[in-house]
Amino acid sequence: GSVKNIPYYAFISCSGLTEIILKEGIEVIEYLAFSGCSKIESVVLPESLKELGDTAFLRANSIEKITFLNPDTVIKDSSSTIPSSAVIYGYDGSTAQAYAKKYSRKFVDLEGRTGDLDDDGEVTRNDAVHLLYHSLFPENYPVSQDCDYNGDGAITRDDAIYLLYHSLFPDAYPIQ
Repeated sequence: GSVKNIPYYAFISCSGLTEIILKEGIEVIEYLAFSGCSKIESVVLPESLKELGDTAFLRANSIEKITFLNPDTVIKDSSSTIPSSAVIYGYDGSTAQAYAKKYSRKFVDLEGRTGDLDDDGEVTRNDAVHLLYHSLFPENYPVSQDCDYNGDGAITRDDAIYLLYHSLFPDAYPIQ
């Protein structure tokens, strides 16, 4: 059968990996499951995941990004469940977003045009600079989202200017 539970101290085998994408079917990840993963930077948790235990990522100090594909995953209510260094990716209205808000963590909505081109969890002038560089050197500064913020049908420096204005005046220059 398929593995549905990663038990306490299971130590997911991640020898030297920087990214782990867990297979569908896993429903529970318990305490310290990733604690042997010292080089891991990104983890994608499957849609099948129902529960994430406290300290699952303890000692996974290099983790930068945790993606929740299930908007209803129960995340143990503790500040140590997800490392403060990790940006949490999930869906608007999800348990991941609620956790991020409660514990003041950066959250990135997997849907929608966030404008967060450097994936640091917030829209800043750095994102506008990235978009400006994209307009000059598209092969060196790729953008994966729909970045036509002014709606003129092309991604140009005008979109970078719009994004800069959005970072300064988000209410006056919406991007959703």
